[in-house]
Amino acid sequence: TQSTWGVIFRRREKLLRTMPSVSVGTQTSIPLRDVVPTSVQKELPQEESEYPSFLFKAHSLALIAWLLGTIMAINWAVKEGHLITSTVDNVELGLWCALIAFLIFCCLHARDGLLYRPHPAFWRVVLGIAIAYFGLLIFIVCQDAGDVRRWLRYIDPELGVPLPEKSYAADCRLYTPDDPVSSFRNLRDTIADEFVLAHLFGWALKMLIIRDVKMCLFLSVLFEFLEVSLRHALPNFWECWWDHVILDILICNGLGIYIGHLMVKYFEMKEYHFLVEPAPLTIKSKLNRIAKQFTPVHWSRYQWQYFANSRRFFSVVFFSAFVSCVDLSAFFLKYVLYIPAPHYLNLVRLLVWVPFAVAGTREYYVYMSDPTCKRIGQMLWLDLAILLTEGCISYKFGKGMFNEPMPYWLKICWAVIGTGICITFTVLFIRDYRKTHRKSAELKSE
Repeated sequence: TQSTWGVIFRRREKLLRTMPSVSVGTQTSIPLRDVVPTSVQKELPQEESEYPSFLFKAHSLALIAWLLGTIMAINWAVKEGHLITSTVDNVELGLWCALIAFLIFCCLHARDGLLYRPHPAFWRVVLGIAIAYFGLLIFIVCQDAGDVRRWLRYIDPELGVPLPEKSYAADCRLYTPDDPVSSFRNLRDTIADEFVLAHLFGWALKMLIIRDVKMCLFLSVLFEFLEVSLRHALPNFWECWWDHVILDILICNGLGIYIGHLMVKYFEMKEYHFLVEPAPLTIKSKLNRIAKQFTPVHWSRYQWQYFANSRRFFSVVFFSAFVSCVDLSAFFLKYVLYIPAPHYLNLVRLLVWVPFAVAGTREYYVYMSDPTCKRIGQMLWLDLAILLTEGCISYKFGKGMFNEPMPYWLKICWAVIGTGICITFTVLFIRDYRKTHRKSAELKSE
């Protein structure tokens, strides 16, 4: 029996040595997956030269001791301080502690993605947050709309109340001389709205994520057209023409895209030196190294190449639809769940989606552009699942809330757009087929 186990062990070790593997953190390695192509593996630095020895170790047992000790200390503190006064408080504390424990497990043992900075453990935690958020959405979609709205009152007693309809197109005059407050009252009120800064910073972040000015400009115009198309369903999509064209597209979105473009150029031109230097470390050099840790290891502009081939064209169309649906989902969720626009829950969702989008876009671009990548990555899968689940919640909870039909002229516009997409895809597909057929004929003739 001992010799049999020895043979099995030697065969296992030989098999593991022959299988290509990729590091997934500081504690283990797994067989190479199709989601991490060779071109991406070459860009990843070695952990020994990338991080100090303290961050290179997993500290698994220390984290278990810290986790349990912290949880017990928190329970003792809240009990002695009489901070828990009801079962709801007890359940809330237990859920937060369970979430922290789950995130620590993901930090130690989840699989790495394609992003490396500031540390692989950070992106494992992001993966854990995405899984937890996806699970929360699945729980919500199985509930009744009235129950979910009532449960939100435990977070804020002012939630769960139908929102007043707010339209930005009640008065589209730029100049209002008869107004006692300001001669440009409508313009002033629109600029003071919370969505102005959201547009500016949001599009700067999108430019950093997408890294293509033309794509961002197209998405900006597309979203404004979607607002026009869906204003019969959402009252706050009603805006004046100068709000759509001047404030949104040209000023807020355009300025945000330009700021993001400057940051993209800065990262492209900057030279990085990440190897450990033998020079003595000073406080200034240590701070400089910490700051560099939050910059990319490698930075390259995404070349979307919309019309390169039919597969690329379809991928760009799908990505455009996905990004637009992520933006629209925020408006539909707050509308069906009765969450006011200035409420912090909307900001929390947007902040959570930022790292999701960073990791998911990277994985989608690699899957789209690298033929050796055979499957989508884990964060991209979760992004798709989360978006579809948010859509299911909006559809289920919004029954009876969207009764106005889309105007006929908008249906015609979308029919024309859909026809144009189908024709373009067909032309590119025929061109790809002819090119492939020509190449195969040349190979046969040789």
